[in-house]
Amino acid sequence: MGLTQTSFPTNGFGCVTERTNSYSIAPAAGAEVHAKAYASRVELSHEANCVARHARCYGHQQQIVELEHYLDAL
Repeated sequence: MGLTQTSFPTNGFGCVTERTNSYSIAPAAGAEVHAKAYASRVELSHEANCVARHARCYGHQQQIVELEHYLDAL
């Protein structure tokens, strides 16, 4: 219920913008990512593999990140 699916490239910060919010993801910048937005979560997939799940944020212009997505870069 409430499912929307869109496709976006990741930005230079390793995030995908779905609607008005940015969600972190591990694949490299520029990778094509599919976002599935449900009522309570957002699932991000790359090459048919789910690579990130976030609680859905209903705020505007928010950045939702997980530290684990940036550990390789550190």
